[in-house]
Amino acid sequence: MTTPGGNTVKVRLGWSGEVESNVWRKADVTLDETDLERMLRQADMDPSVADRLNNTIAHMLLDNAGEILLTRKLMQLGYPAEAGTERINTLEARNEALLDELKSRLTVPA
Repeated sequence: MTTPGGNTVKVRLGWSGEVESNVWRKADVTLDETDLERMLRQADMDPSVADRLNNTIAHMLLDNAGEILLTRKLMQLGYPAEAGTERINTLEARNEALLDELKSRLTVPA
């Protein structure tokens, strides 16, 4: 995604750790413009809005989504379910609030 400043926003998050003695796992997630456009469509917004977002907002949305995916993977590897669910709920609420704010700014009163 190229933002108004001409920059491309791509978010990559990862984790690696020993889940058992001498058993290591690594999880990585990378999100880009296609993921941001999907998030906008799911929020009933035109995906072309992605091209008008500033870097900070685009990064926040993608970073939150990436952390959600990574937390789900960590829960599969034994991360405490209650803590993981709480973190996912917090991140989903943040993205929902950001998307609602964007939607309200783009909606023209009748």
